[in-house]
Amino acid sequence: MVRGGKRGKYNLKARAERHQQTHQRIVETAVELHTAYGPAQTTITDIAKRAGVERQTVYNHFPDELSLLKACSAHNRALNPPPDPDPWKLISEPQVRLRKALAEVYGYYRGNEQIIANVSRDAQANPNVAEVFEARIKHQERMRDALAVGWEEEGEGGQGDKKLLYGALWMALEFQMWRTLVRHEGFRDDEVIELMVRMCVVRVGGSQC
Repeated sequence: MVRGGKRGKYNLKARAERHQQTHQRIVETAVELHTAYGPAQTTITDIAKRAGVERQTVYNHFPDELSLLKACSAHNRALNPPPDPDPWKLISEPQVRLRKALAEVYGYYRGNEQIIANVSRDAQANPNVAEVFEARIKHQERMRDALAVGWEEEGEGGQGDKKLLYGALWMALEFQMWRTLVRHEGFRDDEVIELMVRMCVVRVGGSQC
């Protein structure tokens, strides 16, 4: 009885490990396809075929599109975390802080360009993709808020200036803005950074950097 009990526990553990491995393979496969084609162009059949499982197996792990998209987003963020704005707050001078931040952000965009482009595009038409994409928007708000500190000392500090500054910082952090300037206008990352810093300086009425 004891040996049988041990064998039963072993079988349960082995089954759980296989379940987790299949789960992980489905997620990794989905992220690969989202990177190549985008979430909206990726079907359950595509995922199942590339992962080497049945369609029903995918549904057993992820009963709906949203649960799969959330798992994919969490997996991708774990592998490729976006820049953390908290260390930027330690830099008191706003222009220096902005230059460092944008170098990190644009490096992140360059390393994850295809999947960000695909998800950004599909979020416009697919509500499930849009819901998952909301986390990126919230993170961008955190980055903007971290970068906004201290600029009032360089300008008049009125509400109009603050609104313009927030708008300028949002544009500086926007993936599509970076991509347009780099891919269509031929800017280097350092040139985009210079442009965005100067734009923020102008928006708060400060002197030329």
